[in-house]
Amino acid sequence: MPLYGTVEIGGTKTDMAIGSEPDDLSQPERVATSSPQRTLDAVIRFFEHHRVDAVGVASFGPLDLARDSPRFGTMLSTPKPGWSGTPIHDRLKELGVPVAIDTDVNGAALGEGRWGAATGMTDYAYVTVGTGIGAGIVDDGPMIGRDRHP
Repeated sequence: MPLYGTVEIGGTKTDMAIGSEPDDLSQPERVATSSPQRTLDAVIRFFEHHRVDAVGVASFGPLDLARDSPRFGTMLSTPKPGWSGTPIHDRLKELGVPVAIDTDVNGAALGEGRWGAATGMTDYAYVTVGTGIGAGIVDDGPMIGRDRHP
């Protein structure tokens, strides 16, 4: 059974865990979201000690999520000091496994649609208010603002 890594990079904390499915998830390891170098180094160290087949990342944003962009997975202009221009996806590709990345709110919305309160729905919104404010909106199946092809 494949083993997956999960990373949530929030405005104040970053959580990492491993598992084979939502009901089989390790206790998350948490580090403060400080500088990009320090935070991403901690993520890489975690996965160097926990071998996985792929890693999924949900990060505060905004992120360049255009799949054909040379800056795919890079933090765009953000008020979080030092994070603008950080190539999150490229850094985590150093792990040598496939890395998927999206915004934290889109990740939460997709998770609710697959395993949570929005299971079976084709139209719903997930809104979060925390360090930042965001919404992930699903319209007739796919996430709005994302490539509608699988």
